[in-house]
Amino acid sequence: MTEKHPLTSNEARYPAVQHTLWGVLAFNLSVSLLKIVLGTLTGALSVVADGFHSLVDAASNLISLLMLRFAARKADPTHPYGYQRFETLGALFIGVLMLIAAGEIAFQAIDHWQHGAAHVEPLALYLMGVAFVVSLVVVWWETRQGRRWNSELLLADAAHVRSDLWITASVIVSLIGVRLGYAWLDPVAALVVAVLIVRAAWEVLKQASQYLTDASVVDAEAIQAVATSVPGVIDAHSIRSRGRPTAAFVDLHIHVPPGMGTEQAHAVATEVENRIKAEVDGVVEAMVHVEPAAVAPGLSPWDDLALRLRRLADGLGLGIHEIYIHALPEGGYRAEMHLEFPAEITLAEAHSQAGAFIRRARAEMPALQEVTVHLEPLPGRVLATEQADDALTAEVEAFAKSHCTAGKIRQVVLRRTGNHLTAAVYCALPGEMPLEEAHSYADALQHALLNAFPALSRAIVQVEPD
Repeated sequence: MTEKHPLTSNEARYPAVQHTLWGVLAFNLSVSLLKIVLGTLTGALSVVADGFHSLVDAASNLISLLMLRFAARKADPTHPYGYQRFETLGALFIGVLMLIAAGEIAFQAIDHWQHGAAHVEPLALYLMGVAFVVSLVVVWWETRQGRRWNSELLLADAAHVRSDLWITASVIVSLIGVRLGYAWLDPVAALVVAVLIVRAAWEVLKQASQYLTDASVVDAEAIQAVATSVPGVIDAHSIRSRGRPTAAFVDLHIHVPPGMGTEQAHAVATEVENRIKAEVDGVVEAMVHVEPAAVAPGLSPWDDLALRLRRLADGLGLGIHEIYIHALPEGGYRAEMHLEFPAEITLAEAHSQAGAFIRRARAEMPALQEVTVHLEPLPGRVLATEQADDALTAEVEAFAKSHCTAGKIRQVVLRRTGNHLTAAVYCALPGEMPLEEAHSYADALQHALLNAFPALSRAIVQVEPD
């Protein structure tokens, strides 16, 4: 079984591919020199021709090394997606060379058919057999390295060397045929080899052209499975990929709950991108477009209004929280909410933006008869806190325990921020209790704490399953 190297490290991949190509280059130069000298000494023109073909192979290795050097470059402003397609261009060039080789073999076959083959010395036959075996080892090694490092350039070059095997085989067959008096074997074998090389070249060119024309390179179902595994993602669609198996670029759309805020939706999209790059082989970049899912049928009118108000605020770049919708006796609804603004802007600027929000809300939601907005500045920095007095903490904890009859109090923390005192109460309730009932229980405890301890600016009750 061939070892497959992880796709995430081009820093390790390109030097390994380059090392392999240098090895194949040395082989091609050695074999070409052997064949040219041997063919010249024995007078076998087919061997000389095969030697010059191996010399062309060496030239293709040099071009492949040049393409690989370009492909190894990192992305820059002129090539923001990187230079990996230079490797594809190298594979394309090798495919063209294979077609030229096939044409060369066919031409020689026709020439031998018309004029016959030259006299062959046994030494030429033996040495060509040795060259064939060595070429077979090189093909095995380069194919193994190409699969290990997922290099289309090495795989294409291995296919090219494999075509050289057929060329060498045709020369050997022609030499044997001439020695045995069956000169017609030479052109017939050569034509069969030419057809096989054309077929191999077609596969190389087909794969390279797919990468150059942005054919899909990643399984869309695998992307969808990873995306929908992220909490908050309802589904994924319009999944596209392009590039190469070792450097794929993916973009997709995800649906999130319609009430999700912009900041949370962005965080979900970032998590989807990170998981795709980590879990799907070869993906180097993922772009996620977030869409709100369709509102579920049967949604209550106030929930529908709250969702639409949240979407409107997101579209205007405003933060929004604590939305309350109330039905009016004369019909229609009243909405109250907090809008968030940068702390450094003026009251006039905040009021202007809030006014634009209210006008849009009234125009787009005729059922809203009244809209009241509380202007809230976002803190410009994280405020420091300090632990409150232990005696007061113990008093608040005792009060909370006396009122938590349906469960138990696990912890009470009092912290002071400036002139504000906040109580955080952790209350354990039965896990089978309905969420709505648990929320009402927490609200009641919160109001009881605020009424019993006027020094508290805020009380937060966190309910947990017991």
